[in-house]
Amino acid sequence: MSQAPLTTGICGLVQLDRRVECPSAAWALASAVFLSSVHTFSSAREAEAKPPEAQASERDSKSPFVYDELQEGIKRRMLSQQRLIEYLRAKSIEVDKIRAEYEAAGGQNSPNVTAHLRFNQNMTALEKQVNYDTQIILYNVNVRGARDRYMELYGCVRPSDAALETIASFSPLIEIGAGKGHWQRKLSDMGADVLAFDTDESVPRATAPNVMQGDVKLGDERQIRKHRNRALFICYPEGEMANKCLDKYSGEYLLYVGEGRGGVNANDAFFDMLERDWVCEKIVEVRPFPECFEKLYVMRRRNYRQGVRWWQWWR
Repeated sequence: MSQAPLTTGICGLVQLDRRVECPSAAWALASAVFLSSVHTFSSAREAEAKPPEAQASERDSKSPFVYDELQEGIKRRMLSQQRLIEYLRAKSIEVDKIRAEYEAAGGQNSPNVTAHLRFNQNMTALEKQVNYDTQIILYNVNVRGARDRYMELYGCVRPSDAALETIASFSPLIEIGAGKGHWQRKLSDMGADVLAFDTDESVPRATAPNVMQGDVKLGDERQIRKHRNRALFICYPEGEMANKCLDKYSGEYLLYVGEGRGGVNANDAFFDMLERDWVCEKIVEVRPFPECFEKLYVMRRRNYRQGVRWWQWWR
């Protein structure tokens, strides 16, 4: 998943209002913070989610995608998300106050340059504080800007040397959802042959520049069928993207980096397919941000036969 900078100030608030269909600057700011926090649950997923205890009881305890570290983390996330909602509600009052003062001074059409400058300064200061407090609430990290720096340097997940060596051993590779190419660059530097693709869909973030790190071409899961001789690598997939990749892929090995069931990556249908049709041959630790629980899974297809499966020719 790729990231783009979060716009600020008068024009930025207007753009955010239009993009997320918020009725006020207060909720525009709240929505921006939610979008920039990659480890909060989406409202749709939260509505469908069952308590972690119920989720675990319904699945095979031997599943590699159900592990205590993640299950305990999910419980903490649910509490943190509620704290964040309450915090943003309180901060929305401050946003409305700043905006009211600005409107009283003439608003966007005012010739008062000082009023414009003061409004932008107040909103920028509040945004920085909200981003900092959000980081503490969600990740329990009080170093200002730590999450943004992590994502600027590594993307959504920081690789370990062992993970890179493992993935590189399956070269040639095709990576779907490569973001800004952090993993593609590191794998290529090791000598791996990696074709990386991304749709360039962006999630607003606070400060990170929109800078490409590796060689990433425009494309989605449909590229998989054009490069059948490559092992599939997906890192930090969201929603149904991982399912779509599996649907197009006919190869023997899958390299998946992300959280297990109930986490922020993929969905239950994806893990159902993995548990039914694939064997987990190896799990390699990566270097996740605090309160994140990603791993590298090396998956081998059950009953693999060389060549394309006959029912995939028409896709």
